[in-house]
Amino acid sequence: MLSIILKVENIDSHSTHMLYPYRVLVDGCITSLILTVYILTTLRWNYRWWLADFPPALQASLPPQTTSEKQRGCLIGIGAFAIILLGMAVSFILLAHQTTAGLTFFSAWLHAFLFFQVFNIWDLLVIDWIGCLFIDPSNPPIPGTEYSPGYRDYFFHVIGFLKGIVIGLFVSLLPAIAVSF
Repeated sequence: MLSIILKVENIDSHSTHMLYPYRVLVDGCITSLILTVYILTTLRWNYRWWLADFPPALQASLPPQTTSEKQRGCLIGIGAFAIILLGMAVSFILLAHQTTAGLTFFSAWLHAFLFFQVFNIWDLLVIDWIGCLFIDPSNPPIPGTEYSPGYRDYFFHVIGFLKGIVIGLFVSLLPAIAVSF
């Protein structure tokens, strides 16, 4: 399968309409791994920074975030977004070395959108769903949330994934404009 993708990519390195799925997948997965380490590390430092991103049933079983926690959570979210944009920038730099032609706006937008969706899918399947599977609700990582139905709220994460698709449609405009003009 990988050799098919590589052959498709090398058909015409002068095309400005070419999509490089290998570049999107590899760079997106590497960025997703880095972002996963970031998320898990910040969750371990203080899970309350991420409280606004938890399912409602979990949020309801905990005290509301303080102003300080909300501010820190916002900074942590900006850091996560910066990792995605940095990974995307590196992907575009590597893509520029892979092709001799510039990218059209649509090709750049599609590359950025698919790159963003690699993390969106990773977030749903690996961080959220696999995370839900391995958490024991009788002995949860967050004190005070024993037996919370939020630990098995898969639908909440699907809604987050769908929101990620919509967000990706717009977030991808920024790098596409920067790269194609």
